[in-house]
Amino acid sequence: MNDNTFEKDYFGGKVSSLYKQYRLPYPSDVYAVILNHIDPLRRDFCVDIGCGNGQATHELAKVFKKVIGVDPSQGQIDECDKSMSPNVDFIQSKGEDLSFLDDHSVDLITVAQAVHWLDLDRFFKECKRVLKKTGAIVMWCYRIIDLKNNQKAKEIHENHYFNTLKDYWAPEIKMIDNEYRDIKPPFDIVERVSLNYTIKLSINHFINIYKTWSGYNSYLKTNKDILPDLKKQFLDCYHTTDDKSSIMECTYPYSFIICKNEES
Repeated sequence: MNDNTFEKDYFGGKVSSLYKQYRLPYPSDVYAVILNHIDPLRRDFCVDIGCGNGQATHELAKVFKKVIGVDPSQGQIDECDKSMSPNVDFIQSKGEDLSFLDDHSVDLITVAQAVHWLDLDRFFKECKRVLKKTGAIVMWCYRIIDLKNNQKAKEIHENHYFNTLKDYWAPEIKMIDNEYRDIKPPFDIVERVSLNYTIKLSINHFINIYKTWSGYNSYLKTNKDILPDLKKQFLDCYHTTDDKSSIMECTYPYSFIICKNEES
């Protein structure tokens, strides 16, 4: 990512509250992948980069003695519940600037759905500096939601993502579409893990997820809102007028990169 990306603050303002309300918490299987790669005796200090509203930060605080959530967006930091976990602090900062951390002090660095926004060379250099010798980085993303139980709705959804918003996505989003395969971390041990998580969502919830997309919010700056029409199309696809029942079977395809300097 270049230095200007965070200045755009794709996820501040009204988007930050929508993000907190409609972006699903990461499922327990995600944390199982993380913890399977972290020695139970080495869970003192975790830093959650691009923490957003603190979803993952607070979950990680259940197993680490100390966690710091870091995000460049003041809007996202404002949405964090500062009283939820006594062992958590939140800091507004770019993920490439960890100057507030001592050398070789961190057991785990996590980056959820955010590493594509970073200047990777600078970020990995900082990770090398602050990680303990046996420390690790776990980065993950999920690609476009896969609608499983309605082919017509799936086609509408994918057309919205790949065609309608095509010219409004930042270039960094291609890294997510490519399952982070373009990211080549400079570490001795690099492992890649895939995971699918399926849940049923309401049409109302699904439409509101669109409102949290950076591409959609860029589109809105020069185009009229198309979500009311998309909502009507989805209701027609499912032959219903009920937008509150959980009828859309949604699979989230997760991709993880786990990095270590050496076997811990």
